[in-house]
Order: sequence, then C-alpha cells, then structure tokens
Amino acid sequence: MTDKLLTSQEAARYLGVSLSTLLRWTYAGELVSIKMGEKRRSPRRFQEADLDTFIQRRKTKLAEDK
Repeated sequence: MTDKLLTSQEAARYLGVSLSTLLRWTYAGELVSIKMGEKRRSPRRFQEADLDTFIQRRKTKLAEDK
C-alpha cells in the first residue's frame, strides 16, 4: 500500500500545528519523515499513516499522564 506523501506545510495543517512545531518534533525524532535529499535542509515528506500513528501515540501518552 502506498501512502500519499505530504509536504511539511501539508503535514503541519494535517496535525493542526505550526510549521515550526512540526519541524521541532521531526528534528527531535518524535515524528517520522522522509528526507528528499542529503543536505540538512533538504525538503522532507511525511506519510499520512506515520502522522496518524503519531497522533495515536500522543493521545495515549496524554491519557497516561492524567
């Protein structure tokens, strides 16, 4: 199954967060992304399935913290 690849802006909108928050989570290793080049500033793409998994993990963590 191929998942649609989203740009950083599309992924941020999908999650309902700012671009800077999305990138912070990505650089911290909390959110899976695909680099489209070898340079540090190469564009990143995000799979919808990875974003959905991230949402579920955050919901679970928030529920456990209560």
